Amino acid sequence: MEYPGKPDMLNMALIDDRFVYLAFSGPTDQSMSGLDIDDACACQYFTRYFDQNWAIAEPLADWVTRNKAPR
Repeated sequence: MEYPGKPDMLNMALIDDRFVYLAFSGPTDQSMSGLDIDDACACQYFTRYFDQNWAIAEPLADWVTRNKAPR
């Protein structure tokens, strides 16, 4: 998914229906920290956030067609 504009400084991994890992970028390219959350309710919130972002994403086939390099 392309993310135009200034992106959120957050990456997340939804491991299952209970466990979330969040990674946050720092002030430099080499700085990153993170935390894990083991909570089903919190995981539902992050799943909804993820689904909202993907709902507006360009379908992969369309993106590939648009970005295909000429031969």
